[in-house]
Amino acid sequence: HGSTIMTPEILVNYQKLEFEIQNNLKQHREEVLDMTKLALAGLYQMYFKYFEALNAYRKYRKHEEIKPNWQTFWNLLEEEIAEEMKEKALTV
Repeated sequence: HGSTIMTPEILVNYQKLEFEIQNNLKQHREEVLDMTKLALAGLYQMYFKYFEALNAYRKYRKHEEIKPNWQTFWNLLEEEIAEEMKEKALTV
């Protein structure tokens, strides 16, 4: 047996709004998660391609190959960025 007291319209509207907000937040979280996964996949691909190209160059120069690891990747990338910034500063 249901209640005979009517739910005020403002409460119904609030509940609908609350549902929409929660639904949108869930959808937004899923979109952010998808974008994060894509970004990480891109970074992972870059990591392998970077060492592939670097080791091909090192092999050509008859240097020992570098075993891929994240710390080396970040260190080398940081060095490259610093060199680029230095070159840009010299050309200005």
